[in-house]
Amino acid sequence: MFPIQRDIIDNYFTYKIIHCGLILLSIQLNPKDFPNCEHIPILFLLVPRITYLACIINKILDYYRIWNVINISSDYKYWFESYGIILKSQYPIGVLFDICCKNRDSIHFHISMNIGNSKVISLNNQYDELIDNYINWPSFLKNFFNIIKLSQIITDNNCRQFQSITKKKYEELIDWIQMTCSSTNQYDDIIQSFFGNIDKRFNVKSLPIRIHIIDSINLTSVSLLRYYPIKSGENLLTFEDIFIDIVPIGYIDKVELIIHGIRPPLNTPLLFIAINCIYIDGFIHIVLNNKY
Repeated sequence: MFPIQRDIIDNYFTYKIIHCGLILLSIQLNPKDFPNCEHIPILFLLVPRITYLACIINKILDYYRIWNVINISSDYKYWFESYGIILKSQYPIGVLFDICCKNRDSIHFHISMNIGNSKVISLNNQYDELIDNYINWPSFLKNFFNIIKLSQIITDNNCRQFQSITKKKYEELIDWIQMTCSSTNQYDDIIQSFFGNIDKRFNVKSLPIRIHIIDSINLTSVSLLRYYPIKSGENLLTFEDIFIDIVPIGYIDKVELIIHGIRPPLNTPLLFIAINCIYIDGFIHIVLNNKY
């Protein structure tokens, strides 16, 4: 398609970002809901950035079952917060970390787990947000596959690749997604199953991008964007183009761009990210935050 395309394949970059990208989660019950649980040691989990809260919920529940502090039944719902922010269950843990954590030199992500039955949730003043983000594996899978179809529609103008997946392959993919809580070994297989091989990803019609704008700096909040990978001639779209397009001129020096926990060079082509290290939902997740 264009002469530099083979130069932007970088298996080393994929290895460093995807397979070595880890988050140290520390998890405890919300003391407001469980004032008598201070004696329970904090649960620590080292998890890949590409995994989801729904993939680790069973490990967490197993831990609290040992301590017999919760009467867990099907009526209970689980959701997570970090510094008072309800964590959105449809985003990978790495994205949630980039949104919530102010210390960019750490991989430590402290979150609190909230548990409540339907009555408790209905009385919460953030009811609608809780309903959207409580952790439920079947609901998560439904939302996840809808996001996959959306990203395919953006890249290919259709979701035929998802629709062509056999039942056996579909079940295999569910197992692989669940396994991301402890391993990234199936990353390449998941990406290829949903979005095709490298040659196909070179020739996408447009790039699905989610922008997460943080803090009260009066920026326009943008959640979903579609960009062409080439801006003119053979010039590839870069982070700088996105940055200038989204951030008002007066704020450019006050904002930093973060992806996969790092601040990439602004001249990095977004197609490079799409080929080498997209999240398994197919999106390029970009966080814009205040510089600290």
